[in-house]
Amino acid sequence: MTVTSHVRCPGQKGQIEIYMKYKKVILYTAVGATVASWIVAGAGFAFGVEKIILIIMVAVAAIASEILFWAVAVIFGISVFESRKKIWSWLKSKLRPRKNNRKNI
Repeated sequence: MTVTSHVRCPGQKGQIEIYMKYKKVILYTAVGATVASWIVAGAGFAFGVEKIILIIMVAVAAIASEILFWAVAVIFGISVFESRKKIWSWLKSKLRPRKNNRKNI
């Protein structure tokens, strides 16, 4: 059994940089695939493709989005995944109009 770590040691010069490059490649690939799949689905909608083909395009785009979500969770750590409720509540608070609680006298 071999135990490997990604901590820089004198015998592992440059290993951490290679590890970080793989993370970036995975992240950029996932983002690119997700954006491309949604662009293709939007183009299919704009050009009026058949309904079943459009459903397949949207399903593929949704799966690509899910893969991107899990790739981000793996790369940035599970703490981002666990704090998704805080992230969503922050985003929703920015998008919702603020209520005016002042009473007219």
